Amino acid sequence: YHLLFEEATAPRREVDELPALLDLPEEVSVEAGASLLSAFGFNDPRGAFLRLRALRGSGTARATLDAHRSKEVFGRLVGKLLREVSLQAEPDRTLSNFEECVRTLGARSVFFQLLAESDRILQLFVEICARSTLVVERLRAHPELFDELVDALATGYTFSRESLIAETDRLCRESPAFERDIFKCKHLHLLLIAIQDLERIDNLSTTLLHIAELGEALLHAILSRTLKEAEGKLGAWASTPPEYLVLGLGKLGGQEMNYKSDVD
Repeated sequence: YHLLFEEATAPRREVDELPALLDLPEEVSVEAGASLLSAFGFNDPRGAFLRLRALRGSGTARATLDAHRSKEVFGRLVGKLLREVSLQAEPDRTLSNFEECVRTLGARSVFFQLLAESDRILQLFVEICARSTLVVERLRAHPELFDELVDALATGYTFSRESLIAETDRLCRESPAFERDIFKCKHLHLLLIAIQDLERIDNLSTTLLHIAELGEALLHAILSRTLKEAEGKLGAWASTPPEYLVLGLGKLGGQEMNYKSDVD
């Protein structure tokens, strides 16, 4: 009865029509799409509709399994996404940042599925795109990090000072491209620290401490790598090698580094 009568005769929300509009060619759907999106607070609803088409993958030549799956999942996600975007102070800028970040993803369907299943992570990513210039710029500069960031959030990855030192030591020993991988490690963990900051999981002093601990782990690995390279060039020490001490000065020494701090 519900399927045949109640659901069939219930008034449809306009946003429910959006997935069907995104399916149509741009030239026949853009005006209707812009009209629909004007209710969500966009200054440029036509541009917003085109960004949604880009997010869905409309008009692309990709015919991969993930492309088909991402369109399907995005159809279920788009209504929730728009509601979150419309709550931000600048919906146009928020959606633009979101589309630019997602554009770098390899398997969009996994990311869209994560957002569709978790209101918390959807709200978090929309808030990042609305408020955090640092995170957005870092993702633009290092698009290869987005997949790893999504994986870390999906699996509930956490880290500590000890695990950071263990990971940077592993890179020092095993990585064939140490400089590339140590920079990736740095940027990924800065993003995760910023996300915990935005989610208000950590207070200010804990956030500053985590950044300082990351700096310590990076210095630990770079010192080890430098000593190893010196031995490779100059030969092993004839006797017991001297021990080195790294002095953390300023904000590093005080364990209160911020996102823009230098390591002194």
